[in-house]
Amino acid sequence: MINYTAWIQLFVLALKLFPTFNSVDNVQVKTSWKSLESFGMFAKVRAMQVEFMMVEQNKPLITYLLIPWENISIIGNEADISSMLGMPDLLCVTPFAIVQERCTLDSGEEDVVLKEKITNFIEELFNVDANLKLLVYEDGFSLGDQYQVITKRQFQYLVDLSIATPGSAHLDQEFFTSTYNNTMIFVSMIPDMGSITASWIKSGDAEVLQSIIPIQDEMIRAYEGYINTASTIKDIDKRVEFYEKCKVELIDYLESKGVDTTTHQFYIDLLMRFLCVPGEQIKEIQMDSVFGYYQPKTTSDTAADYMTGISDDIAQLPEAQLNNLHDLIMLFDEQKVKATEMPGKIVEGNMLLGGLPEEYQASKDELLLAEIGEKIRMIIVSTSESELSNYCRINDLSGREFVYTKFSFIHYDVMGSGRYFYISSRDTVHLVLP
Repeated sequence: MINYTAWIQLFVLALKLFPTFNSVDNVQVKTSWKSLESFGMFAKVRAMQVEFMMVEQNKPLITYLLIPWENISIIGNEADISSMLGMPDLLCVTPFAIVQERCTLDSGEEDVVLKEKITNFIEELFNVDANLKLLVYEDGFSLGDQYQVITKRQFQYLVDLSIATPGSAHLDQEFFTSTYNNTMIFVSMIPDMGSITASWIKSGDAEVLQSIIPIQDEMIRAYEGYINTASTIKDIDKRVEFYEKCKVELIDYLESKGVDTTTHQFYIDLLMRFLCVPGEQIKEIQMDSVFGYYQPKTTSDTAADYMTGISDDIAQLPEAQLNNLHDLIMLFDEQKVKATEMPGKIVEGNMLLGGLPEEYQASKDELLLAEIGEKIRMIIVSTSESELSNYCRINDLSGREFVYTKFSFIHYDVMGSGRYFYISSRDTVHLVLP
C-alpha cells in the first residue's frame, strides 16, 4: 500500500527549505492538513495546505494544496462546478499527489519578484514541465456504449475527460478504472439535462511507486535523512557534492534490491529535486559536475547495460560451443518456464529522459532466456550442417524447436541526468535443430 501521507510529508520538508535556499527572510512556509470539504471537494483523505506567508502581513502570498491520490467528488452548485471544468487550479499531478495552486495575494512590484521565485521553486520541485506535458489529445469519440467524449487530454499521471451524457447518466467508476490504469482521472460529466458533475477517480497507483512497495519505508527514511542534512548546507557547491554522494548510495541500494534501471532514474531525479532546489544556478553547477568527465559510450548496448546485476548470471552460462548444446537446451527449457511466469510489461516512459510515452520493461527471466537462445542460435549458425545433424541424432535432439524474444537496446545521454538504456526492438526468434 502506498503511504501517500509520508511521501507528501517529504515534499513538505523540501518546501520548507525555500527561505534558506533562496536567502528570503520575509517569507515563511506554513503547512497543515485540511479537510477537502472546505475547498469544495469530498474524499476519505485530507489535503496538505502549504502557505507561503508574508511575515509582515501574516497573509499567504501563494497557497498550494497537495492531495493524495484518491476518489474525490466535487461538491457545490452547478456554477461552482462549472468554474472548475478545465481544472484552472491544477498545477500538475505527480505520482504522489494532485498539486493545486489555490489562491494568490494581490501584491506590489517587490512581491511579484518573490512570487516568481516561489513559482520557480514549486515548478522545479514538482517537475511540472514533465508532469503537465500534454501527451495525447483527442476529441469527439465514443467511450463504451454510454459516454461521448468531448475532449480527452492525457498527461503522464492524469487523464482529463470532458464527457457529454444523455439525460443524467451515472458516473461508472469501474468503467473508467478498467479503461485507464495506474493514473488519476478527472471526469467532467456534462448532461443534456440536469447538473454538471465533476470527479477525480483513482485508477490504481502509479507504476513507479508500485515497484518499490517492499522498500517504501526504507526509501522514505533515506530521503528524510538526506533532506534534513541538506537543510544545513546553504552553499550550493557543497550541496551538489552532497547530492552526488547521496546519489551513489541510492543507486547501490536500489541495485541491491533488484529495482530496474528505469525506476532507478525516477528516484535519482526525485533526489535531485529534493536536494538541489534553488533553481538554474545549481542546475548549471550540477551539469558541470556530471558532464565534466563525460565520455560517449562506444560499445554496443547489451542486456547487462539495460539491467544492472544480470552480468553475473550471463557470465555463468555455458559458452556457445557444440559440446555445450545439451546443457544450454536444458537451461533454455527451465528459463522458458520462468519467463512465462514472470513476463515483462508496458510501463510509462519518461520522454524527458529519451524514452517513449510507453516503454517495454523486460523481466530478468526474459533477458536470460534471450541470452540462452542466442547462444543456441550461434551454435547452429557456426557449426557445419553434417556435424550438427550428427550431434542432434546422437543426443536425440533432432527437430527440437526453440522460440524466444530477442531484445535490442539503445541508450540516450541526457545532460544533467545521466545515461538511460531502453529496449529499442523485440523480435521473435524461431529455431529448429536438424
